[in-house]
Amino acid sequence: MRDVLIQPPLRLELDWCGSRVRHIDLGWAGACKEEDSIRESRFAGETARFLGAYVRGEPCIVPGIPLAWHRVRGFAGDVLSTLYHCVARGEWISYSGLAGLCGVPGGARAVGGVMSRNPWPLLVPCHRVLRSNGQIGGFSSGVGLKRFLLSLEGVDPDKP
Repeated sequence: MRDVLIQPPLRLELDWCGSRVRHIDLGWAGACKEEDSIRESRFAGETARFLGAYVRGEPCIVPGIPLAWHRVRGFAGDVLSTLYHCVARGEWISYSGLAGLCGVPGGARAVGGVMSRNPWPLLVPCHRVLRSNGQIGGFSSGVGLKRFLLSLEGVDPDKP
């Protein structure tokens, strides 16, 4: 089962494995319109409302969809869980700061590796992790999209 949610300019595809989201693809909607969305799960409506509010810059709560946390273990699980629970919309944290919160000072590169493999972008907000000097760093869906997401949240990575 999958949900493909279009809220221009964003596209969010949720890949379900049983009753949990295994993976999310986040990208630009391109020429797709909201009417092109595919809603197969019972969480699609809630997630679409979240995505719409997010794109409009309105206050929104991350939908309570079940993520397949059992697929991410050890250090990666700690990093993603800490990010999910500790870094709110409009905030950012450095790779090294996130490593420190996870009890691994000096683990900035390892955190970067976890961010590059985040299975749930936007919902687990890896776009909010920047370099210590506030520069944007990388993003699996493209630096332009990361910059756009941060701007929606009122964060200017060029002015930390």
